[in-house]
Amino acid sequence: MQQNKDIVTLSIVVPVYSGEKYLADLVAEIVELKSRWERAAIDLLITEAIFVLDAPVDESGVRLANLAQTHPWIRRVDLSRNFGQHSATVAGILYSSGDWVVTLDEDLQHRPLAIEALLKQACAEKADVVYAQPREWVHGGGYRDLLSRLVKKLIAALSGNRFVPSFNSFRLIRGDVARAAAGICAQSTYFDVALTWFTQRIATVSMSLSDDRHKRHKGSGYRLATLVQHARRLILTSDFRVLRFTTSLSLLTLTLCVLYAAWVFYRRFLSDHPIVVEGWTSLMIVLLAFSSVSVFMLGLIAEFLHMSMLQLQGKPTFFVVNRALDAKLAQAVLKLDTSCKS
Repeated sequence: MQQNKDIVTLSIVVPVYSGEKYLADLVAEIVELKSRWERAAIDLLITEAIFVLDAPVDESGVRLANLAQTHPWIRRVDLSRNFGQHSATVAGILYSSGDWVVTLDEDLQHRPLAIEALLKQACAEKADVVYAQPREWVHGGGYRDLLSRLVKKLIAALSGNRFVPSFNSFRLIRGDVARAAAGICAQSTYFDVALTWFTQRIATVSMSLSDDRHKRHKGSGYRLATLVQHARRLILTSDFRVLRFTTSLSLLTLTLCVLYAAWVFYRRFLSDHPIVVEGWTSLMIVLLAFSSVSVFMLGLIAEFLHMSMLQLQGKPTFFVVNRALDAKLAQAVLKLDTSCKS
């Protein structure tokens, strides 16, 4: 069914792996949000909730099929095998059609009602992407939280990408940007880094997020190997400016070589205190000279390989985005606030 172009549409994408216990409650909260917007009579509509079944370990598929009989806006995408939450999210986004896309977890860690806060922040900041920023330790302050924050801060410092610490699976994305970024994602591409290739209008909104899934379902959640895999993907996709430091280091080494050679020449031919031990000075000059050349060549090779990697991953030269409905979204959010207060 073709949607009214004056209505801002929203797609919800949910990767499902062990959601049998939570899907009914999650759908109920989405229904509540849809009803809330309908009562407010705003030009904002949830047109679809896309559940991507990532080879679930429980009866999530059966539960979802029952829910879809009552709610026709539920769409189901079945992956051929388990590809992981990251890949399942990308797949769901590619199946979406909304002007805006929201991605959230299956286990009610991300409450659908909080989508309104993301929409308000998008209007306030004129952003294309809005991440939920947790106020507390999401996973209880264990090694997963510590490693995640440490890796993100380190990669942000090395790559110069200030948005890395904000990356979160609960995000609101402009539909054009979301589908473009998902469309170029390869196996080693980190989706959130790909988003920064298409837009720098990225904002965050602070909210309470908690993950007690490990208490509710034994064996769910990330293992250390999964965290390492995420970190590896993030490293491979990030544009490390530290690689350019390698060529600068070679120039520094060459400068030291020239200065040292000048000092040796002065001591050998012009100074009243010539060098007593001969041989090692010329050896040091040769070592510095060849070291600077070697470091320079290694720096060029590293930069070439990284540029080739980014090109293979589909980093765009430019991207055109349509923001024609932003004013309509702002009016809808304002009307929703007025309706709720009244």
